[in-house]
Amino acid sequence: MATRTKQIALDEIQGTFREQYMRIYDYGHELLRANPGSSIRIQVQKSTNYCIFQRIYVCLEACKQSFQHCMSFIGLDGYFLKTPQGEQLLTAIGWDPNDQMLPIAYAVVEVETNDSWTWFLNHLASDIGAEKMERSTFMSDQQKGLLPAYKDVIPGVDNRFCVRYLYSNFRKRFPGLQLKQLMWKCSKATHWKDWERYMAELKAVNQEDFQYQNAIPPKYWSRSRFTYNSKVDTLVNNMSESFNAAIVDAREKPIVTMLEEIRVKLMTRWAENKDLAQNYSGTILPRIRIRLERRSRSARE
Repeated sequence: MATRTKQIALDEIQGTFREQYMRIYDYGHELLRANPGSSIRIQVQKSTNYCIFQRIYVCLEACKQSFQHCMSFIGLDGYFLKTPQGEQLLTAIGWDPNDQMLPIAYAVVEVETNDSWTWFLNHLASDIGAEKMERSTFMSDQQKGLLPAYKDVIPGVDNRFCVRYLYSNFRKRFPGLQLKQLMWKCSKATHWKDWERYMAELKAVNQEDFQYQNAIPPKYWSRSRFTYNSKVDTLVNNMSESFNAAIVDAREKPIVTMLEEIRVKLMTRWAENKDLAQNYSGTILPRIRIRLERRSRSARE
């Protein structure tokens, strides 16, 4: 009874899920009016008397322009929405010069597939530029359909797998602290000889584990094989996880409410960062300066 009463109250405040899908075009037009230069793409399945919503893609002008001044590194991820329709949210998150997440684009799709990722990447390439896209390095959690989508849209592009995600699958079959430490040593190795040495240690400890890990090309998960395209040596998709944590409450709300909450969070973030930047007098951004000071102290020790 309490659950039903709560849902009735929420419907009264936010509108029902059905009503919000009926307003999706109005929302898209309002976004374009208030944010000139933004990209809004809505896809529906047309019938004789009605349309069925399938997808919406959003790339705000501020996000689009900001990424042009950032490292060419993009984290891709997909999350289930906590709604009766069970759709998924696809996101593209960059990395700003202060070592913080920079949301670029997001989309609601019916399900993660090669087709939905291809659709998302095509729109992303149109917004950030094909040349910038081709020079970028992508990181993901091996989302379903994403690797074929790379081949369709940006063949040969540099891409990596989040090592934390790889390890979460790895430990289900090969638990234990020693194996965990060896896997991370292989990932963090910056020279191929070090990688081979740690892999040999892994093989000596557990032959099956070695074969499992060796089946994944090291270019996806070891620094020893990373290219120099992006100048980023991260092993984990932290920026996508940070964005997910910031919008976790919005993901259970009706579609227009959810999209608007995401937009407001981005707008608030841009305003706060603008104030911080205008009042900052240093020549090196705060997080980078802290990291340099930490490494300087470590070198002296």
